[in-house]
Amino acid sequence: MDRLLLLAAAVALVWLALKLLARPHTVVEVGEGRARLVRGRPPPGLLGELDDVASHAPHATGRVTLTGGGDRLILRTPGLDSGLAQRVRNVVFLYRDRIR
Repeated sequence: MDRLLLLAAAVALVWLALKLLARPHTVVEVGEGRARLVRGRPPPGLLGELDDVASHAPHATGRVTLTGGGDRLILRTPGLDSGLAQRVRNVVFLYRDRIR
């Protein structure tokens, strides 16, 4: 019984650690023709580029979530139409090496 409780506590700690490490590092809201930083520290120039992309779609609303780590970059664009999401991906691709 003690081993089972210890195992459950260890699994819970590992799950919590992974959850905290997987938090998005940079979050940008796109809406009303502009991009606004919500959280994080994007590389210099990225926010300006996203602002330029957003200005071409004044009625789009959504959120850009970037999670970088090692060799991978996770980009989520909920709420954005497919065309705007692709333009956002193109811009983020240019900055992928500088996103942490």
